Amino acid sequence: MATLISIYIPKAKVTPKEFSELQGVKVRTVRSWCEKGILSQDKKEKKNGRVAIHYLKYIERQTRQALGHNRFQIIVGQSSCTQ
Repeated sequence: MATLISIYIPKAKVTPKEFSELQGVKVRTVRSWCEKGILSQDKKEKKNGRVAIHYLKYIERQTRQALGHNRFQIIVGQSSCTQ
């Protein structure tokens, strides 16, 4: 009874604004989660550079906690589902 679950996400790395729009939280909450270590992010190359959040890692961790197993796949890019 192995059921494969597919999850579609738009990109593997997103900005804090994109993350907040995808998850339905405020940008300040996203920044707070980054400071607390809940979200992993790339280091800034410049002082005023953009931060990239690892959205793929976050979704994988959340899905694993919700389902309690690793039998799922995450597909990055556009959904090709026609249902």
